[in-house]
Amino acid sequence: MPRLYEAALSPWNWTKSRWRGTTPSPDEFRQSLWRGVHAQYAVRSSRNRRLVGLVSSYNFNPPASVHAAFMPAVPEMEGPPVVEALLQFVELTFRATSVAKVYFEIPAFVGLDHSPFGEYISLEAVLRNYVYWDGELWDLSHWSLSRTAFDTYLNSLRVATQPGQDFLSLEAFRARLMAVCCLGDDTLQLSNCDSLALLETALLLEALCGLDAETTVLESRTLILKVEDLYRTAIGRSASKLVQGAER
Repeated sequence: MPRLYEAALSPWNWTKSRWRGTTPSPDEFRQSLWRGVHAQYAVRSSRNRRLVGLVSSYNFNPPASVHAAFMPAVPEMEGPPVVEALLQFVELTFRATSVAKVYFEIPAFVGLDHSPFGEYISLEAVLRNYVYWDGELWDLSHWSLSRTAFDTYLNSLRVATQPGQDFLSLEAFRARLMAVCCLGDDTLQLSNCDSLALLETALLLEALCGLDAETTVLESRTLILKVEDLYRTAIGRSASKLVQGAER
């Protein structure tokens, strides 16, 4: 609770927090965390167990819809960690409830559009000049992610990250990478990826090459990987799994 309270009132989080520069008392903040909330979870890093943020759903309206939101707890945990936490929470929501859509409210001053969720999220409505911030009135957009669209996304991700025998050539392996990210001539530069593409690429490299996904995300700004080196690693892992399978 103290870490979340500090994060909610910190300058770097002003535009993402509902408080936006105001200073609620600790008791008021604690009560607000549960006001209208259907479910929420603290998100921690799988590598060092550090608190990443709080993901929650609110305005539960079964069987129609629910809203979801994420409050980061540390400034460096932006982009893919936030997207991954939200996607995992959305998957749990669809599995555990009968809702057809999950909604996200995004003020224009946050500087985000639908890109963190790719083509699977849809713009439902825009409330013009609805939110005041920094001397101006800003639009508030309502985006939705349907159960059908989310299932389509999960299926595409499972296919992309399935370590199979369909990339016996370097060209086939390169095509697998290009399906989720942008490649240079012979290198993979993750700093050019948006949040969702970076997350998908990290999961793909973990599945095919054994690279830790969280480490890949955290080092993405400086990480430059040679496609041929990744290909050799992937082929080696695939061969090793075949040998292990034969031994069993």
